Amino acid sequence: MLLLKREHFNRWYRLNVYYWAMLAAKLPMQIGLAIMYVTMVYFMTDQPVDLRRMCMFYAISVLISLASESLGLLIASRLNIVVSN
Repeated sequence: MLLLKREHFNRWYRLNVYYWAMLAAKLPMQIGLAIMYVTMVYFMTDQPVDLRRMCMFYAISVLISLASESLGLLIASRLNIVVSN
């Protein structure tokens, strides 16, 4: 966080760039963990093993996860950093 504050207040880059880079770095792990969690939930709830149904369930779950993360980052990128010690 200290590095981010220093570089932002020196006007080297805007916060939006930082959040986009952070999103791109987190994306593979977020998708992988979402698929792992959805796989456990799908089989623990005894859903029918139908390929089309599983793919739709996976896609919806991953998209909701990505939309939630993006919304949180969007809100955070619009807020100003408050300097606190």
